[in-house]
Amino acid sequence: MKVLFLDKPLIFDVVPRQYPSEIDTLTLTLRKEMTSEVLTPDFTFTVGQKLRLIITDQPEVFKVGDKYEIEIKNNIDVIYLGKLIIVNSDTDVQNFEYTTQNGRFTY
Repeated sequence: MKVLFLDKPLIFDVVPRQYPSEIDTLTLTLRKEMTSEVLTPDFTFTVGQKLRLIITDQPEVFKVGDKYEIEIKNNIDVIYLGKLIIVNSDTDVQNFEYTTQNGRFTY
């Protein structure tokens, strides 16, 4: 699960199934687990040992405690599936407990 801090830059790294090139067009889709609301935020990416995504403008709907399912596509190919949670910077992420929510991904 990826953790984004609401009051810090929205940057996270992933290990995709297939690495894109710098000229590929990627699509980032976030689906809120509780409401199934779908977001497609603007982002940039860099490719190194991991794929780094930087969400350029924080979506107004991001709230502390919200959980999202992540889907990253390179054209039509899904290259990453995962989950994401939004927390405050003072949250102890090592001992964070949250209620269970059902999503479409099973781990």
